[in-house]
Amino acid sequence: MEENLLKKIAFLETKIDIVETELDNLNTLLIQCGFSEGIKTIKESAFSLILEKQERMQKYY
Repeated sequence: MEENLLKKIAFLETKIDIVETELDNLNTLLIQCGFSEGIKTIKESAFSLILEKQERMQKYY
């Protein structure tokens, strides 16, 4: 049973490494595309767009 848990832990650690690498790559791409702080900046931009859309929708309804 312990061996099985160790295999699962190793599998999950590999998955974490992959996700961290992908996030780092995405962050780098976003910075290169002009989002000064990468993921943080695009999240802020997305939330701002959503809020603007909601405000426009409220004006019509």
